[in-house]
Amino acid sequence: KSHYMRKNLLLCFISVFLSSYLFSQDYETKEIKAIKKSLKQLSGKAKVDSMIALCEYYFQIGFFGEKDPRSDSISLYATNAKKVSENLRYHRGMAHAKVFLGFVYMTRSTRNNTELAEQELKEALATNLLVENIRGYANGFLGAIYSDSYANHDKGIAYLRIALKHFQNCGNKKEEALTYIRLAMSYQRKNDLINAVDCSGEALRL
Repeated sequence: KSHYMRKNLLLCFISVFLSSYLFSQDYETKEIKAIKKSLKQLSGKAKVDSMIALCEYYFQIGFFGEKDPRSDSISLYATNAKKVSENLRYHRGMAHAKVFLGFVYMTRSTRNNTELAEQELKEALATNLLVENIRGYANGFLGAIYSDSYANHDKGIAYLRIALKHFQNCGNKKEEALTYIRLAMSYQRKNDLINAVDCSGEALRL
């Protein structure tokens, strides 16, 4: 029963933390279509960077459940980006691909997949090659894993606080606000209502 509840909490987090405010039925935005069209002419690091950009665009649309087809798209491009990066020894590309693969594993909420997600995310963060925004995502995903899957709220909050700083550093107000929401949920679960209310207030302010 507790595993079932944790799985539902994780899926709830994904819906809240990663979703756009308005749901769009059009998964193939003009940016995504343009990048996909250009992929055939690209090679090497430029192709890897474009596949990572595709992952991020799909991710930014929002995630709406375990069977969302965008998860498969992110999995496809992140896997290919990782493979090409390994052949090129392009460590930055590999690190960014690992973050999005970690996200995909996280959405497929079995114990084994959760552990794979944790491994990919920690390996990516250990490289110090991630751009600020994606470093924020990686820490946010780890915060979700620890708070929701492992019920280790203190460790989850620590990762979310790091994610918050990265989003603030790069001026990503949307993810900053959503991280405050996630922090409020984590604080509420450990019955720290003062911090829960403070974080909710910051989210509303943003």
